[in-house]
Amino acid sequence: YGFEFEDELDWLEFVVASKAYKHVLDNRARQWTLALATHPGFYCHRSPKLKRYIRKGIPRPLRSECWLEITGANAM
Repeated sequence: YGFEFEDELDWLEFVVASKAYKHVLDNRARQWTLALATHPGFYCHRSPKLKRYIRKGIPRPLRSECWLEITGANAM
């Protein structure tokens, strides 16, 4: 990832923190999937909810689809 670690303990702390953050990323992916499944046109409405979701991060598998829809590139 480009981080330098002074010693093995720093590396272990990083690994533990990464694993702890995985549940946050999994939860975010579930929220995106649910929003897309239950709200057709979720991308089309510039809602505060969409803005908040984008700021928190778009899950990697959905990024290309999401950005194409949000920017209007699919319509072009």
